[in-house]
Amino acid sequence: MGLLGQGEREREREREEQARDQQSKSNQRNDCGEMRKFDPWPVFFRREWNRNWPFLVGFAVTGAIITKLSLGLTEEDAKNSRFVQRHLGK
Repeated sequence: MGLLGQGEREREREREEQARDQQSKSNQRNDCGEMRKFDPWPVFFRREWNRNWPFLVGFAVTGAIITKLSLGLTEEDAKNSRFVQRHLGK
């Protein structure tokens, strides 16, 4: 393989090493002598971030655009708007 294959192998080794470190930490006993409970949240967020980041970024951008446009409206714009006048009942 080329350099890409070597980089992938190195990343895989790092992942395995991190998994071993996390497992050894989770196997440590707390002060009471009991095993520490597994916390699924970090694993869940790490896995789900890859799926959900486009939605979250799109939601943030859309919210920013709507906020910017809404804050740019004035009372004069409302007076001149047929939509607003129709809904005010005038």
